[in-house]
Amino acid sequence: MLTISAEHIKPSQRRLVTHTRTIAPQAEQLVRGRFGALPSIHLGLFGDADRWAETTAQAELSLVPETANSIRYQHQQDVWKSRRKRAGITILASAGVAILINLRKLRTPRDINETLVHELTHGYQLGSTQAREEHAAYLRHCWNVAALPRREFKKYERLVNRHETEARNAEALASQLPT
Repeated sequence: MLTISAEHIKPSQRRLVTHTRTIAPQAEQLVRGRFGALPSIHLGLFGDADRWAETTAQAELSLVPETANSIRYQHQQDVWKSRRKRAGITILASAGVAILINLRKLRTPRDINETLVHELTHGYQLGSTQAREEHAAYLRHCWNVAALPRREFKKYERLVNRHETEARNAEALASQLPT
């Protein structure tokens, strides 16, 4: 199931929001057809990069509530610094995944199409129970809550790299979507 919300949308971004609401179900079908079942997905569109960064940091940190305050602060700063560079992110949610799109980084319907297909592919990759558990363990390790054995940590980082390559390659599916 795909739900969509939009926050802090500027008048110049309304056409991108309308376009996203129109093509999102088609993009979901394309990704599902290529990879298989997708988890429940909430797609959040943000017209303000600061609000996107704040929501992203809060959502990620909520996955590991026992994270130390100093690490929480550093993560919030890292996300804040990346807000002008990143178009979207896929995060584990209580039911499925949340895809948060930073509309300040996107200008055209084609940008939306490619970003949406890319992030939906990450949604597929994080959809299984095992993938969710592995990702949560990785975050706990990165935020010094629970250490992973070095071999498992390196193995997961290689998997993340493969997932990113797979998502970039899947962006070619976006050419099948209307612009």
